[in-house]
Amino acid sequence: MDVGVNYRAENFADATLKHTDGKGVDIIIDHVGASQFQDNVRCLALKGRLVSVGRLGGNNSEINLDFLALRRLQLIGVTFRTRTMEERAEIAQRFTVAVLPALADGRLKPVIDKIFPLKDALAAQDYLTSNALLGKIILLV
Repeated sequence: MDVGVNYRAENFADATLKHTDGKGVDIIIDHVGASQFQDNVRCLALKGRLVSVGRLGGNNSEINLDFLALRRLQLIGVTFRTRTMEERAEIAQRFTVAVLPALADGRLKPVIDKIFPLKDALAAQDYLTSNALLGKIILLV
């Protein structure tokens, strides 16, 4: 990450456009969905891609099709629900080859917010739903 944005303190699309001198970003991996869709599209660069992974903030939104065409944007939907077992196995294999070495040698480092013992799994779930975390939650077995 080059620049972090606290979306609670400032609009992330405005901040993104400011930090990219108005250019926008090439790719957004969106786990939120509808409630952030307009801002996600607004801060995409020319030929940018929006990958919709999750829809925690809703399933439906509107888009200005003229903006989509003028910017030559790509909207990509992703889910595992409709993938075959063969596709899932291929993804796992590609992840093993491409990502695990970077985790092992430290090039990629997950951000861990909090570690809970397994006996506190309900507290971990409450913490997760509170939306107070920044990073991953770990259940220690």
